[in-house]
Amino acid sequence: MINYEIGIISSLIDPASINMAKNLIEISDCELVNKTKNNELYYCDDIRSQLLIINSDLIDLEKLPSLEINPSRLIFLSRHSSTAKILSLSIHFTGNWTSEAKYGGKPFSLGISDPLLGKIIFNELNRIAEQEKLEKIPISLEATHHGPTELNKPLIFVEIGSDIDAWKNEKLGYLWAVTLYESLRRLLNRENNDYIPAVGFGGPHYAPNFTEIERRTRIAMGHIAPKYVIDQIDKRMILQAINRSKARPALAIIDWKGLNSEQRNKILNALRELTEIEVVRARNILSKGEYS
Repeated sequence: MINYEIGIISSLIDPASINMAKNLIEISDCELVNKTKNNELYYCDDIRSQLLIINSDLIDLEKLPSLEINPSRLIFLSRHSSTAKILSLSIHFTGNWTSEAKYGGKPFSLGISDPLLGKIIFNELNRIAEQEKLEKIPISLEATHHGPTELNKPLIFVEIGSDIDAWKNEKLGYLWAVTLYESLRRLLNRENNDYIPAVGFGGPHYAPNFTEIERRTRIAMGHIAPKYVIDQIDKRMILQAINRSKARPALAIIDWKGLNSEQRNKILNALRELTEIEVVRARNILSKGEYS
């Protein structure tokens, strides 16, 4: 009997999500095994995955439906929205750093990050985008944000941004489908033994320094707390970012110039209690070529 390690979640009400799901069904060995009024469940044997298509918003899915689905990891296929409507491909983990939980999940609650799988997906996305001559499309990590937060399984959002034309773009849906297919084959072959899990603090939402670290080094980024939440988080949230990770972080990376001095001291004081966590500056990693 096949062990379905991965659960891939798509939404019928999200055009980018269903675009990616349809392309994945076409390129993978996916068979429809269960269909209800609100859900469709596929088994994709060649990548040991279950593809669940729901008829509700992904950010509000705090409990998996009562179908035969119980994977150890989750990947959510999603649209990304921004006021600038800039074409982009992005990856992030879920959670609400503060008391605000407008977009699913609970306040002061982080989902479980999956830095090693995130690293594999990020690397494959860049490789395949270059192969398909789509490398000029911005590819980035985002800071941890929105729900769900309570599924208690490692969870990654992969996204197409940022307007209806991009969400329905078949080439982008195909790009993500191939990326996920190849990433899961790599994961199943256990090709991630030399990655170094990390958490990040500081900088803007689209995390350019952490994106470059993900791109250029062996570091695998987990939760990222951007500058705009630092004033509102406490030591409990900082520790939660470390503890809520499938692979326990070995590094805490500070985007030094992406924080003011008071914010830096707040993070550093909390991290001093964690002697097993090495604290490093993002700039030093990028300028000195550390962990490459």
